[in-house]
Amino acid sequence: MSSIQSETLRVRTYECGPDGTLYPHDLLRQMQEVASNHADRLGWGFADLEPRGLFWVLSVIRVEVFHWPRFGSQLILSTWPSGLNRLQAAREFLGRDPADGQLFAASSSWMVLNRNKIRPENLRQMEKPFPIKEERALKAPLRRIKPRHRPEPVFHIQVPASALDINGHVNNTEYLRWAFDTLCLRQSRPNLTGFQVSYHSEVFAGDELEFGITHGDHCLEVSGFQTRGGKPVVSVVFEIPE
Repeated sequence: MSSIQSETLRVRTYECGPDGTLYPHDLLRQMQEVASNHADRLGWGFADLEPRGLFWVLSVIRVEVFHWPRFGSQLILSTWPSGLNRLQAAREFLGRDPADGQLFAASSSWMVLNRNKIRPENLRQMEKPFPIKEERALKAPLRRIKPRHRPEPVFHIQVPASALDINGHVNNTEYLRWAFDTLCLRQSRPNLTGFQVSYHSEVFAGDELEFGITHGDHCLEVSGFQTRGGKPVVSVVFEIPE
């Protein structure tokens, strides 16, 4: 069974904004669809885990973008598992155009969560191992980012039922969508060179969230919190050119 999954995709109209480029959350959706297909092939997909009360959750992902895919263009998206420890599985992504020009690269970290115990499974004790290709798409180590403080709210949302995915949980791409919406309330879409999403806690349909912005060196950090209680939910760092 191949350790690499590659698929050719086309950027569709509803995945792009007024400038014709792919939205960050739709890029993340495309990446995860290919990863899901690969997990199915490896025996670690939804159909394999769901009967056991298990499902994948994304912990952190960092994406470096060299050229944003545009409406109507094709991209070849490749992904592979790159490492495994007791609680975390690493997965890499590369995107290129048909002429083999590099579009983006990403590294991510995942857990398998037990639905009943609400805690991560020991991946080393699970029955069926999957092949590992020990090559990283990004050179820098992947580290979770936590909010430095609770910024002034810019964007509020009550989590809609349509944000839930097949596992009955809020799809992780929705957090990035809300963070991007927050960013665009303060300025038109900047020329992003990448982004990192760190997930802190789960939310449910009906929960009220608030998002604020912190300015950093060549980046803008959008932090999401539970409106009631102030529990951090997600941190998204949008990287901008120097």
